[in-house]
Amino acid sequence: ACTLSHEKWRLRGEWIEAAHFRDVCPGQWKWTNFRPAEFACRGEPEQGSVKIAVALLDKLQALRDVVGRPMVVTSGYRSPGYNRTLPGAAAHSLHVQGIAVDISMGNFLSEEAEFHRQAKRIGFTGFGFYPEYRNIFMHLDLGPPRWWGDPKPWSIAPL
Repeated sequence: ACTLSHEKWRLRGEWIEAAHFRDVCPGQWKWTNFRPAEFACRGEPEQGSVKIAVALLDKLQALRDVVGRPMVVTSGYRSPGYNRTLPGAAAHSLHVQGIAVDISMGNFLSEEAEFHRQAKRIGFTGFGFYPEYRNIFMHLDLGPPRWWGDPKPWSIAPL
C-alpha cells in the first residue's frame, strides 16, 4: 500500500506528475526497468520534479523488453525554467511536455540502427541523433514524425 499522500503526486489520466520523484507512489509505478528518479528534472528551479506521459513510459518499457539490456535515461522531464538554461535546447522542447527522453547509446554501440528500428516499430516518432556528442545518445519522443542530427555514423535511414 502507498503511504505517501496523494496530494504530493498524482496519476492524472495519462500523466504521472510529482513535485519530487520521491513522492511518486511505488504502488502506481509499473515500469519494472525504470525508476521515477530517471525521469526527474535535473536542474533548478524545479530539480527533482516529474511530469511524464504514461504512453512514453509504456513504449520505453516495451523497447527495453525488446532490446533486452539496460537503457540509461540521460534526460527525461525538464521544467520550463531548467530547459531555458540549457544551451541548444529547443524552446518548445517535448521534454517540457513530458513526452521525450534521451537514451545513452553506451549499451548499444554498433547496434544503434537496430535500436532505432525497434524504437520506430514500438511507436516512437521523433528522433534526434547525437553520435558525436560527448555522451553519445539518441533522443526519442512522441511528437510529430521527424528527425534531426547526424544518423550517418550509425548507418540509420531516419524515416
